[in-house]
Amino acid sequence: MARRNDHSPEQLRALTLTTVTAFLEQQPAADLSLRQAAKLVGYSAGTLINLFGSYSYLLLALNGHTMDEMSGDLSAAMDQASTAKDKLRAMAEQYLAFAQQHPHRWRLVFEHRLAEGETLPDWQQQRIDRLLALVEECMLPLYPDASTTEIQLKIRTVWASVHGIVHLTLEDKLFATPAISGKALIDDLLTRYLPA
Repeated sequence: MARRNDHSPEQLRALTLTTVTAFLEQQPAADLSLRQAAKLVGYSAGTLINLFGSYSYLLLALNGHTMDEMSGDLSAAMDQASTAKDKLRAMAEQYLAFAQQHPHRWRLVFEHRLAEGETLPDWQQQRIDRLLALVEECMLPLYPDASTTEIQLKIRTVWASVHGIVHLTLEDKLFATPAISGKALIDDLLTRYLPA
C-alpha cells in the first residue's frame, strides 16, 4: 500500500474518484467494497474512511461526480435546441443516452442510500437542485400562467416519468412486442403531456 503522504488529500480524492469511476464503467456497485476500492487506489481502507468520512460518503462523492458529468451532458444537449419543447426533448433523450452509456454509475446515483444517521450534504443537494433546475428552465416557458405549486408538480411529473422510462429501458422491462425503444416512449410522453 502507498504511504499516506504519497498524495495530498485533494490528489487522493481525485485519484479515488477516477479509479472507482473506471471500475463502475465495467462492473456494478454491488461488486465494489471499501476494501476493493482501497486496493484499486493503493491505499488502506482506513485512509479512504479518513478522507471521505465513510464508505457511504465515498459512494455519495462518486454520485456527485456522476451527476456533474450528467448535468454537463444534459446542458450541452439543451444548448443544441432552440424551443423549450425541443430543449426538454433533447435533455430527456440525453438522460436516456447517459444511462445507457454508464448504467452502473447511473444506477448507483438512485440506488445508494445513506446509512442511518448520515445526512445528505449540501453539495449533493445542490447537484440535485441543479438537475431539476434544468427541467424547470424548459418547463417555465411552456406554462407561463402556472403557479409555483403547479409548475413544481409538472416538473416532477415529467422528471419521474422520464426516469421511469429510462429505468425500465435499462432493465429491459418494457415487455412490448414488437419492441419499443425508450426514446419512442419519451417522445410519446412529451408529445402527449406538453401543451401543443
